[in-house]
Amino acid sequence: MADALGKALAECGGSEVRVLLEDTAGAGGTMGRTFEDLAAIIASVGGDPRLGLCLDTAHLWGAGHAIDTVEGVDDLLAAFDDAVGLARLRLVHLNDSRSAAGSGSDRHEHLGGGRIGVAGLSRFLVHPGLSRVAYIVETPGMEDGWDEVNLARARDLVAGRPLAPLPPDAFNTRSGRGRAAPPEEQEEAGGAEPGLETGAGARADRPRRGRAEAGAE
Repeated sequence: MADALGKALAECGGSEVRVLLEDTAGAGGTMGRTFEDLAAIIASVGGDPRLGLCLDTAHLWGAGHAIDTVEGVDDLLAAFDDAVGLARLRLVHLNDSRSAAGSGSDRHEHLGGGRIGVAGLSRFLVHPGLSRVAYIVETPGMEDGWDEVNLARARDLVAGRPLAPLPPDAFNTRSGRGRAAPPEEQEEAGGAEPGLETGAGARADRPRRGRAEAGAE
């Protein structure tokens, strides 16, 4: 990884191109579940200032970070600042999650429709340390028009407005169909609740046609 990053950055020369490393939910033997992993990768290429970070809220949740409260988000960002530095954080993938906390699973959900919820997602949008950060949603159904719904929900979160209930068909969006959650997750949630307990697996919710900026001024 260090060799590949070093080569890419060398070929960019003195340009303004940045490479952003993204945290992972921690499935299998992936790197990037911890901030120490990300700091080590940056150190491996001499701390090049063109290396930045992207944090994905669904990945953070899957990795076991308690970001469902204001205090949890504040603690997480303080830990990130100590390990890597908030100045390197350039992008947030703002997604709710269908997965259980700490499960290592990466299954995105509509904003406010998953296990992270309103308090944590709102804090990511209004935290004073993230005023220069760009936001992107990777929520389900982007091919079917659901980005418009999620962008409106992001703006409501910024403004402190309550979120409208999601319609029932929100939980049947394209990336929401597929295998059922493991039985232990269903038991934990009290049954196969729509929107929390059905998902297409860790990779199926990745976008195929680009992403939408949350535009949270």
